[in-house]
Amino acid sequence: MSRDYVLASPVESMRLERQADLHARDRPLQHIRLAPGGRFLDAGCGSGWVSRKVASAYPQADVVGVDYTPAYVADAQVMAAADGVKNATFEVGDLMSLPFPDASFDVVWSQFVLYFVPDPQQVVREFRRVTKPSGTVISALHKLPCVADPPFEQQRAMDEIIEAAIGRCPPETLPRLFASAGLVDLDVKVELDTIYSKFGGPIDPPHRRNYEEVLLFVPPERRGAVDAWFAFLDRPETTAVSGYWVTSGRVPG
Repeated sequence: MSRDYVLASPVESMRLERQADLHARDRPLQHIRLAPGGRFLDAGCGSGWVSRKVASAYPQADVVGVDYTPAYVADAQVMAAADGVKNATFEVGDLMSLPFPDASFDVVWSQFVLYFVPDPQQVVREFRRVTKPSGTVISALHKLPCVADPPFEQQRAMDEIIEAAIGRCPPETLPRLFASAGLVDLDVKVELDTIYSKFGGPIDPPHRRNYEEVLLFVPPERRGAVDAWFAFLDRPETTAVSGYWVTSGRVPG
């Protein structure tokens, strides 16, 4: 999976932590319900901030974070220990073939991950496999690129850049992928994304920094469109809106 993660960099764990503040750290909890003693999987956990938040909110739960990249798992372990989180563990694993037995978890959660896997349908099948009967699979994704007003002069170029990075799994495809994996009682909630949306300018420093770090993968010959995008975001009349799509489904049983 890491070969497809175009955002991989030495600063990625810290970027994810900063991005969590832009997103609002409590936000995933609106979509997660765990009974006492329940088991929760954070699939593609990155720095582990969602795992830590869930573990703190549900101290009687068993929280597991899994990520393909050993460095991110190591960072997640360090940050959980620093926060005094006792009921979260982290391990290296491939979402295409999760290292857990069937029916291991009550809730499987993934956020901003399915864009980067080689086969999103296979990953959703794995999510279903490791979820207990009547358990829940939840995936949250951005809807990018942003919808902008006034029209951005180089929108096609930016669309192509974003498509190259995260075009493999647009969020509107998740209901079909979930249904094909045998999940039922599907639900989709579409909310305002607070990481990439912007109303009025200029773009503030924390959001600008996140954008800059996300777009590090763009090759020099395409940086002109990126520079134009930042200039566009800095215009006071610019509105840029992206969505936060949360799709859930239940394992029959």
